[in-house]
Amino acid sequence: MRPRARPAHELADTPRNLADDGQRSTSPLRRTTVTRVQVRVRLGAGLARLATAPLLTLDLRDGATLADLYARLADAEPDLEGALRSALPVVAGAHVTPTTPLADRQEVALLLPVSGG
Repeated sequence: MRPRARPAHELADTPRNLADDGQRSTSPLRRTTVTRVQVRVRLGAGLARLATAPLLTLDLRDGATLADLYARLADAEPDLEGALRSALPVVAGAHVTPTTPLADRQEVALLLPVSGG
């Protein structure tokens, strides 16, 4: 079972060099380090009502893409899974594609399309 996403206000600094199992490696024979990135996810009103908080912070592997973020978010917040198919991702004011790589401390806004007139 994967840990749930943490609301941003509960976020504390966490280690950046982690072993594959998410723990610090203490073995002198094998020191596998995996660099992690922390990504903040700001959910628009339509998505925020389905999640535990409107602003979440997720830990991803270095080199993770938006598609990886969606998969991790669906695991952490199962009620969002169906709605994520319609979400429009925005990074730094621009729409991005699922292959867009994410950087440490980057914020991704997920918005639902609005229709009407």
